[in-house]
Amino acid sequence: MAGWISGSESDEEPLNLNLFNRKCFGFFGIAEETVNTFKSIVEQLGGSCDSHPKYVFTTREYYDSLDEKDSNLYNITFIRDCVDANRYLNAEQYRFDFKDEKRDFKDFDPCCNNFHKGEKGCFLCDPAYKKDLPTKQRRKSKLQMNQTKGDEEDASHIVKTMCTKTSKKVNYWEPWEIQTLLDYIIYNNLFLWVKGTNLYRRMNAEGLLTHRTPDSMRVYFCKQILPYVDSYDLPKPIKRKFNQVHNSAYPARSSQVKLKVKGKKVIAKRQVCKKQIRKPNQNNKK
Repeated sequence: MAGWISGSESDEEPLNLNLFNRKCFGFFGIAEETVNTFKSIVEQLGGSCDSHPKYVFTTREYYDSLDEKDSNLYNITFIRDCVDANRYLNAEQYRFDFKDEKRDFKDFDPCCNNFHKGEKGCFLCDPAYKKDLPTKQRRKSKLQMNQTKGDEEDASHIVKTMCTKTSKKVNYWEPWEIQTLLDYIIYNNLFLWVKGTNLYRRMNAEGLLTHRTPDSMRVYFCKQILPYVDSYDLPKPIKRKFNQVHNSAYPARSSQVKLKVKGKKVIAKRQVCKKQIRKPNQNNKK
């Protein structure tokens, strides 16, 4: 079973023996020998297998051979991926349904309200929301709506709250939200797309973290998760990929040196090594 841990570079990272703790699994359409092997692995990692499981796993070949597709079946590769990552992944991403084939960003249909300035709405977006609307204009429209509601607050109270200094609001994320975001990026191997909004629009379209906007997810991931990815319980190769993406956006400051010459700041770049051209000896000239 230790040979399944393909993501770990060395034996320093111990196997999580409570990986499937309080999880109940079942198997359907798989050979008996293979089922016994998976049952022993699940039980050794704290899980159980009985007649009323929460997740029923099968293979892709057996699911494709079914005439009537069952949306309550999951891909058997979920167990192997959990052991490889040494952490419990999101099982919903392994469900067999009409969204099991992940499309590329080029083939993904964007939200027409966000990309076409709200001319025509679709079932993915709210027609009342316009992405191209400036932040100050949205704030002003909200204040005008609040002023019309005299039973809630009067206009004087709104002006008073705008003038007074208040503490900055903290965008708090629950641990399950961060885990869902990391699991989606690792499972789909989308490390190079974390700094754009297409990745987070795709998550919203697939029903993940719909209460968050794509811009807020991108800002939080780039400022609160990506710089501190070493503090998360992730395998070393995954941390290395995130660090490469993070370092690619911020050039090393050691490549530039600031000097002061006569009260002015001058930036001196590193001198590039050039081939020395030998000058002809003047004595050899005729």
